[in-house]
Order: sequence, then C-alpha cells, then structure tokens
Amino acid sequence: LLSPGRGTPHCSELPIVYGTFADPYYREKMGEGAFQQTLSTLMMQAFGAFAASGNPTTAQIPEWPAFTAEPGTTVVFGADGVPAAVGSMANAELLSGFEGWGLQFADRN
Repeated sequence: LLSPGRGTPHCSELPIVYGTFADPYYREKMGEGAFQQTLSTLMMQAFGAFAASGNPTTAQIPEWPAFTAEPGTTVVFGADGVPAAVGSMANAELLSGFEGWGLQFADRN
C-alpha cells in the first residue's frame, strides 16, 4: 500500500490480481502507474497459468518450484521494484509481518 498505509491488509492483492487497482476506490491505496500495471499483468498471467496447467510459471516468471515441507522457494512479486523474483525466505522472514500481534510461533527458522 502507498503511504500512509501500514502493512499489507487481508485481500490487498486482489486489485492487482484482477486488474482493478486503478479503480477510484483503490487508486489512492495502490497507485496506478506502470509498475502496478506490470505487476498486475504478471500476477494475472501466473494465476491463469496455474489454473490451466497447475504450474504458475510463465515466460516472464522464472521457474516456480512446487511447494514442499522443506524450507521453500518463494516467488516474490513486487519486491524492490522487481515484478517477480525467485528466492528462498526463512520462516522468520515470512512471519515477520505478524510481529506485534501477540502471536507465538514454535519454530521461527
């Protein structure tokens, strides 16, 4: 979300996934520039590829390995201005968005 937004609220990806980020309701929260359009296009392509084949990999999105119980590989959309990147994230990093909610995690690695 754009400033002064705080964090990433539940379902905030939906305007990007469905291409409605420029709707007046979302525009001030999401922005409506070239980055949002590219991100939206990539996410729609990934969702479409997954629905069609069970694999979200596309020509623009690197190979997206299937999920396993081992520390996983994550595709991150929108990180550091890059529309899609593949990388491994520790559970602690994935869970960091929940800090301050009073939640307790048994395994943080």
